[in-house]
Amino acid sequence: MASSIEHPAGCLGEKLTGQWWRSGEKIDGRYQVEIEVEAHGSAAAAGRAHGVGKSTVREGRHSLGLKRLPNSRAKINPVLASVDVPPEDDAWLLAALKKAGDRAPVEQLADVADVSPRRVREALDRLGHAGFRVSEGENAHVVLHRVPPPSATVHRALFAGEHIRFGTVSDTHLCSKHERLEELHIAYDFMQEAGVTRVLHGGDLGCGIGVFPGQINEIKLHTLEEQIEYEVANYPQREGMTTEIIAGNHDLEGNFGKIGANPVVAVCNRREDMNYLGDFSTTIETEQGCRIYMLHPRGSVGYAKDYKIRKISESFEGGDKPNVMLVGHWHGRLDTMVRGIQCLMLGCFESGGSFGARLGLADPAVGFHIVDLTVSDDGSVVRWLPAWYPFYKGRVVA
Repeated sequence: MASSIEHPAGCLGEKLTGQWWRSGEKIDGRYQVEIEVEAHGSAAAAGRAHGVGKSTVREGRHSLGLKRLPNSRAKINPVLASVDVPPEDDAWLLAALKKAGDRAPVEQLADVADVSPRRVREALDRLGHAGFRVSEGENAHVVLHRVPPPSATVHRALFAGEHIRFGTVSDTHLCSKHERLEELHIAYDFMQEAGVTRVLHGGDLGCGIGVFPGQINEIKLHTLEEQIEYEVANYPQREGMTTEIIAGNHDLEGNFGKIGANPVVAVCNRREDMNYLGDFSTTIETEQGCRIYMLHPRGSVGYAKDYKIRKISESFEGGDKPNVMLVGHWHGRLDTMVRGIQCLMLGCFESGGSFGARLGLADPAVGFHIVDLTVSDDGSVVRWLPAWYPFYKGRVVA
């Protein structure tokens, strides 16, 4: 990512090699990341100068066995850096909501925090941009949406024409010790070569924290800001490709959900190639009226792999049935048709882990789809070809 920052003396600039923050290559006996941090004065400044996050630089130093940097917090919170918001100016609003209640009027929050109503509304705008699910509802009541209901939003104009091609990924769980980031990058390379311009993501961009007992032992980064920085820096970005994503339970529940934060919104606000479509679910309607429903459900997989898929399909009323249903969360892969709905379970990009084994996900389907879809003038599906590309021990099977 190009940077307009003026580089100080000692900065390596164009001499930097790929992934310099964890490269074992040395210059004059020193790692590149050592030189950059010293030249810029901090990991955060070195990262900003070269388009990566502070946490990425810190993690790179740690992987090379370098001494840990002091944890001095900048005046600008990295999570809110894109809108230049000092944390001390906005944390008060979340504290005031906790004290006054999740649906307190603007004026009451202003009284509790001893600020003007205008400052409350300004803080709402900034927190919303940073991924916090705080909004002003009816009658000027401020609402903190801790765990929102599934989205009913319909997105149009994403696909044009009767022949449609898109990729699918799901449950990437970045920041998990079991993430399959290398395979995810290979998947995007493959899809780009195949002419895919849109990838639909079925939720759980990151792993979150506090989602299940003992999760802290299975993740690499432990704060909201660190996970957002890592996801912005490491999620695949390819020229000519966009990722359309919903949030899943690991994104919206656990510790992040308790404070009303949505890390996926924060990542999408900082990545022009990523678009946020909704909480837990969304509907995409094509030019001809074909409805593609994408869902990140709850709970563990049923006693038969298709059991819950069938129950969800049977829950639609006659006029509300989608033509296609894409399902994340269960880390499995399945292609079936129920009630005329083409149903596709999307797989994942995370190895099992101890909790996954307890949920029956000990043998996850790691991989991605490229879907070719042809629809008629009335929106019905006349051709459905989902090609599945699995990974086994880091190798793709075509």
